[in-house]
Order: sequence, then structure tokens, then C-alpha cells
Amino acid sequence: VLTKGLLGVLVPFSIIILFLAIRKELRFLFSKYSLWGIGIFLVIALPWYVFMIKRFGGDFIHEFFYNDHIRRILEAEHSSNDTWYFYPLAMVGAMAPWSFYVIGAFAHLFKRLKEEPRSTAYLFLTCWILVTFVIFQSAHSKLVSYIFPLFPALAIVTGDFIYRAIVSRKRVVFILSYLTCSLFAIIPVVLFIASKIYPQYAPPPGALDSFILFYLIIIIVMLFFIIKRRLFLYVYLASFIVPLIFLFSLSMHSIFEDHVSSRSAQTYLLKNYKVNNTILCSKFFVRGVRFYTDKDVAVIDVNGSGFFSPHPIPFLNTDAKIKNFLLKQPITYGILKRSSWDDVKRIIISLPGFKAELLKIVGNKYIVKISKV
Repeated sequence: VLTKGLLGVLVPFSIIILFLAIRKELRFLFSKYSLWGIGIFLVIALPWYVFMIKRFGGDFIHEFFYNDHIRRILEAEHSSNDTWYFYPLAMVGAMAPWSFYVIGAFAHLFKRLKEEPRSTAYLFLTCWILVTFVIFQSAHSKLVSYIFPLFPALAIVTGDFIYRAIVSRKRVVFILSYLTCSLFAIIPVVLFIASKIYPQYAPPPGALDSFILFYLIIIIVMLFFIIKRRLFLYVYLASFIVPLIFLFSLSMHSIFEDHVSSRSAQTYLLKNYKVNNTILCSKFFVRGVRFYTDKDVAVIDVNGSGFFSPHPIPFLNTDAKIKNFLLKQPITYGILKRSSWDDVKRIIISLPGFKAELLKIVGNKYIVKISKV
């Protein structure tokens, strides 16, 4: 509730209400335990809201309640995600490497509910998944992170399905295991191809080759366990795959950090130049630049559509706005992507008395200086 506002109440409370209503136990909400819980909850949560409203008034109310709640229900922040199938696919995809098992898990869940209609565990897990999905599916703004609250329940259901299927030696679990192992086998191929297409992100050849070799050995062992019907051993190894990929990626972070973080570019700029004015940034660098420099920023995005939410910073999406901005500062430093740098060079030509210099390229960030001659 302190981080997500009304949704922090709506999601869990709706799950509990539906669960109790199906079991005809709504009176539990009025027991002394529930009332004590509600009281403690209010004592923890309300003071922060009182403080924020008192300090920031209407600005906080508009941003936190309208923009972060109501507006995201009515308008799509990422229009391409506003489809009926986005969350169903996200639920399956984000459960990797157990994605294939998720489909079987839903069938397993419905079967268990049919066989044990009074089961509190399966009924509660169903309410947990269903309510969370319905609430966020109805909103036009959709992100995978929004449905994060349902993944613990989905993981429990999937784990229960895998365990029961292995114990009962169901044929479907072997089919799903072969499919999952095949999916794992594609990953090193994708890594190898990606390293050729995007060499700037790739680790040293020796490190990548060693990782792929080690990874393929694990895949072969996993396949051996499936063939020998030692599925629990296969599951243990499959659980090891995702942490292995993350650890390898983190160990190589210095190679691609300049492309995903603004820290190196900002460090170079502040160390070598005295920055006193507003920094010009490309749209996707603005948060990093603001964070690492603690300077005022302005966004350059020619013909861009702006941010979904109102931002209290200049948004320069036309040549005229960019010219007016540059004229107000004797020196302007910029952290730009290549296309924005090309726009600046084009605009400077029609701006007498100004010159643009490329100071350094750090990853995909062009550090530039625009000044009056």
C-alpha cells in the first residue's frame, strides 16, 4: 500500500473476499482478529499518506491517485501491450524455464478443484490467480510487472503439478520435459548468433565459448536424466539453468554496462567539464543523467510523442524548441543517442554563432558540447 497505493488494498482484499464468499465465511471479516489486523494496517499506512498530502497537496493527489491509478486504467501507457493476450502470454513466458508446465498446471488445478471442491489450498490459489488477472486485464495500461502478485501462486500450482506428475509418472510430464530441454538447447545458439550481430554486448570469445560448452554439458546431462526417467534430478538441473545464465551475465556486466547505464558517460562529463547549465538528453537517457549528475535536464526528441505521464522538464520535439533552448545557454552539454546528435548538427547549421563538438562516445551515448563561438 505504501508503494502501490489503492492496488495494494484492492488486490489482496478482493482475493480474500472472493475466497471467503465461496466458502460462505464472510463473517470472518468481522472477527476480532480481522478487526485488529485492519487497525494495525491503518496505523502503519495512513500516516505516510497524511504526511504526503499535507506536504504536497493536490500535486501528490493528482499524480499518485489519478495518474498512477485511474489514468492507467483508462489509457494505455504502452499501446502495443493493450491486447487481450498480453497477460496470458506473459504468465506463460515469465515462468521460464517452467513455461511448458504452466499450461499443464492450469489443467491440473481445475482437476484438483473438481475432485476436491472444499480444498482450501487449491481454492485460495485459484482466487489468488484469477482475481489478480481480472483486475489488471481490465486496465488498458499493461506491463508484466503489474501482474507480479500472481506469480507466487502460479509457481506453487506449477510446482505441485510437476511433483504430482513425476510421482505418478504421467506421460505428459515426459513430453513437457523433452520440450523444455529442447528450448534450453536453443539458448546457446541464440547467444552465439547474438554475439555476432551485437558484438558490442558480447563477452570475450573465450568466456562465451567456455560458458556455452559448460551449458551444453548440462543440457546433455538433463536429457540423459529424462531418458532414464530420473525426472527429479532433471528438475534440479533445470532449476540451476536460469541462475547460471544470470550469474554469467552479471560477471560480464562491465562489457555492456555503457550501453544500459548512464553512469560512465556522466562520470566522464562531470570529471572533465564544468557543467553549470541544463543538460540536453535523449529521451531514454534522461533518468540516468538526472540521477548520476543531479543536474537539471531537458529532453531532445524531434517529432517525438513525449512521456505517458507529465514530466516537469522541458521536452524539445521541434527544431524551433531546440533552437530556443540553445539560445538561452552559452554552453550546453548533451548526452545523446546518435540520431539526436545528427539532429543537433543539422540544427546548428541554421544557428549562426554556434558550434557543436563531439567530446566522447561511451557505449551508445554521444557526449557533446554546444557553445557560442
